[in-house]
Amino acid sequence: MDFNENSGCDSRTIFVGNIPVHFNKKKFLKLAKQYGNVERMWIRGIKLPLKKIALNKNIMHDDHPPLISYVLFQTSADAQNALNLNGHIFENSHLRVTLLNNTEYDSNKGVFLGNLPLNIKDDDVYKMFIKCGDILGVRIVRDSVTGIGKGFGYVNFKSVDGVELALELNGQLLNGREIRVQRLLRKGQKKKKDKEKLLCKGQKKKKDKGKFQMKINLKNKNTTSKQEKRKIGNTYRGTESRSKLHSKKKKLSRTDFKKKIIAKKLAVTIKKKE
Repeated sequence: MDFNENSGCDSRTIFVGNIPVHFNKKKFLKLAKQYGNVERMWIRGIKLPLKKIALNKNIMHDDHPPLISYVLFQTSADAQNALNLNGHIFENSHLRVTLLNNTEYDSNKGVFLGNLPLNIKDDDVYKMFIKCGDILGVRIVRDSVTGIGKGFGYVNFKSVDGVELALELNGQLLNGREIRVQRLLRKGQKKKKDKEKLLCKGQKKKKDKGKFQMKINLKNKNTTSKQEKRKIGNTYRGTESRSKLHSKKKKLSRTDFKKKIIAKKLAVTIKKKE
């Protein structure tokens, strides 16, 4: 659905979320007309190929994600008046109503929900957190194609007290899963936190790099000392082996050996004559 910015449709259109799958279209239109003159109404969020047939014949499965609607009023005042529908129980479902493209919420009055079941319904969250205080809206983030939940969402309260009580539900079971409840951070706070994380990572990397460098230096030191020892050992062994070689007698040839024997015999005979 596209609106012309100059036509002022944004200020005359409301967004309605968490509409039951098997809802009465005429009944819903009648409810909207209680707050002003309605020009047009769109139903969105049907995840079936034949959307019109599915809506008219009401053949959608019970586990189908809740539907959404856009209602265009004749005046901006009517649209503002229709915002009173927010939180209204329509066919056992709490409606979430805002002006079109108005996604601004007070972060101090909201909580982030994590580890939600994928088939979670808005009313399941509503029932769990209503005891914490008046709820402005519950938003489950869903896949745009399949409509299945992505495992996280948000709850916005009318007062800060609701946030404090909601934080105590951290770790509680919802449809068989332990949910995570955290404070909502403002954009500035989030950026600051991200910067701090990056700085911590950078410092850790530097520390790890320094440790790694120290290990390399120690390794080099150890290898050099080993090399030096080996060198010294080799030189010592070399001198020893050379001296041994020099001390060994040369092997005589056969003729030389015979000459030596003859010389010894001559020496013996000369001594006897003397």
